[in-house]
Amino acid sequence: MSTNKAEKPPTVDLNKKPAADPNKKPTVDPNKKLTADDVRVQFDLLDRDKDGMITGTQFTLMYRNLQLKVTPTERNKLFTTPKKTFDQIIEFLESGHYIESTKPEQPVEGTPKVEEPKASFFAQLKEKFSRPAEKDEYEKVVKMFEHVKLKQNPLQDMTKPLSHYFISSGHNSYLTGNQLTSKSSTKPIVEALLAGCRVIELDCWNGKKGPKILHGRTMTKPIDFEKCIEEIKKYAFQTTDYPLIITIENHCNARNKVLMAKLLHQHFGASLYRDTSTKKQEAYPSPESLKKKILIRDKDKLEEEDVAAVEEAKKEIEAKQLQTQRKKRFPKEKEKE
Repeated sequence: MSTNKAEKPPTVDLNKKPAADPNKKPTVDPNKKLTADDVRVQFDLLDRDKDGMITGTQFTLMYRNLQLKVTPTERNKLFTTPKKTFDQIIEFLESGHYIESTKPEQPVEGTPKVEEPKASFFAQLKEKFSRPAEKDEYEKVVKMFEHVKLKQNPLQDMTKPLSHYFISSGHNSYLTGNQLTSKSSTKPIVEALLAGCRVIELDCWNGKKGPKILHGRTMTKPIDFEKCIEEIKKYAFQTTDYPLIITIENHCNARNKVLMAKLLHQHFGASLYRDTSTKKQEAYPSPESLKKKILIRDKDKLEEEDVAAVEEAKKEIEAKQLQTQRKKRFPKEKEKE
């Protein structure tokens, strides 16, 4: 008598979706205009290296799957480099009218036109990173523009309070390397701003000639606070008009705090956000209402003993400024003993 039991049939999960096959042609409605979303599905399937780029061969497979009438000549014009990003593919397909354009409608007459970065701007960058030790910096910064969308009209609603959004932020934005021994510089700040960063952090400490920036209690080399502010002003809104937040980790004495405030007002001017409302705000302003504005994030109030010190520092600085102005007006005048 056989003891073998009858084998159970294999269990099939009817809810499990089969793995997507990038080589299989999707069902395409010939009467429907394809969009960037349709291309994104194919792009993600073909991006086997998961580096956000595809090869010319993969692109050929993509447009055949989507039944787009791209000629080999046009394909070769696009692929002058081994790989292309999703944004580059979309720009090519939209400009050739292969898919529906996602670009916003033409602005009404009188609306300010959003311009792309001019060649002169890149020339300034090239000059800035011209030293032999930094020969790769220019190319590095320019490549950032290929990955950053310079659109002023994002798809999401930007009229909600600022606290409703995730914000691209920097930490120790001024350091060129590690947090113990590296050099402080404006170049990491510039790179962060050009990459779309909207929060820059500055650690401020007392210096002999004014506030300085460095990672405190380490061997990092400092840089002047004013130099950082000057560079931030130049590049704050090169990538986007949405607000920039400067987080200040403040370790300065009263005199340097007054100097910092004067420098911020002097360099940022009307761009510096000031809360002029008399009533307590129930919510933060929106990114849309804060366009082209720079917000300073610091301690919300001074201690009682700091208030008197700040007032004394103000008087001292104003007296020195008057003395400097007098010397400029009357350089040959001898001071009375």
